Amino acid sequence: MKNRKEKSFTMIEIIFYIAMLSFFSFAIFSVLNIVNQERINSIAFSEVNYQGFLISEFISREIKTAKRAFVEGDNIIISKDDDLGLTKILFSKTGVDVIDEGGVYRLNNDNILISDFLIADNSSGSISFSIVVSFNKELKNSKYNYSKKFYGSATVRQ
Repeated sequence: MKNRKEKSFTMIEIIFYIAMLSFFSFAIFSVLNIVNQERINSIAFSEVNYQGFLISEFISREIKTAKRAFVEGDNIIISKDDDLGLTKILFSKTGVDVIDEGGVYRLNNDNILISDFLIADNSSGSISFSIVVSFNKELKNSKYNYSKKFYGSATVRQ
């Protein structure tokens, strides 16, 4: 009888390969987690910038094309013609609402919160405003927050 040495893995080799596999799996999941967090942060950044720009530009355009514009409390009232066709721009914690003859519609989406709105009626038809636009979202155990303040001013063209 011949003594044959069988080719197989030793216990130490198996433990070593399992440890290497565990280490690489942990590294891959960590990188994927970081990539996912950065993706959500970039979504928050772009959403806040887009929504803030949209709201600021809309308000400025409405004031510039109005015949009259004035501040009433936390709202901007805009008259486009002499027939009392009024447009109201209402600021609230949940967003910016526009009321006109076409109905009511919201300028921002549900992921965005509006806060710290300041409106000033400077002089004959000149209105300045500032708003803070925030993105707040919770996913699993992480919370994502991003806020930015937007400023604007416009004068009624006469």
